[in-house]
Amino acid sequence: MPTLHASFAGEVVRQAFGLQWLFALRGPTPCYGEEKQALAYLTMKPVDQPARGPWCCATTAVTRRLLNADDFARWARSEGFAVLRPSAWHLTVVRYPDGARRIDLDASDLRVEAHLARYVARMSGVIALCFGSRELSSRHEAHLAAGGRWDFLTYRPHVTFTPDDGRDVRQVRPFDGPLLFGPEIIDHGAI
Repeated sequence: MPTLHASFAGEVVRQAFGLQWLFALRGPTPCYGEEKQALAYLTMKPVDQPARGPWCCATTAVTRRLLNADDFARWARSEGFAVLRPSAWHLTVVRYPDGARRIDLDASDLRVEAHLARYVARMSGVIALCFGSRELSSRHEAHLAAGGRWDFLTYRPHVTFTPDDGRDVRQVRPFDGPLLFGPEIIDHGAI
């Protein structure tokens, strides 16, 4: 596939996936994080696109990699999803402005057991497995208290795993295995 320029990358993604974009929480100038993620899936390579708006300029993220991505990928394929990038799957705990002081990162792995509150959701052009976790919510709150930021009204732990293909996600059976996450890391490229 030819290289796509960032100036029209968002339009290419919109046309390719028929995506609906959620700008209500971000004001009149959209942040293109979701477009960047969907375009990375489309081209299967990272896309450098300038951030727009004060909410996504010069930030780093605290993330946890999904360690059992192979199990998760098997589940996603069994549910009919084909565009998958397991090596990129992670959970974002919080974002920090570049140069901000942060609390110490949690160096331990985290296991989130399956429970009935899991569901598959459409989230601004991508599809994600959403779940609850007291440990993750507590870490998120601790990072916020230390100066971290979150661009949304609530923290909903999730793993984004594929671009939105328009299917009825209510018909998708959620992943029923444990989710195994690595330690918290600073990720300058998380979207």
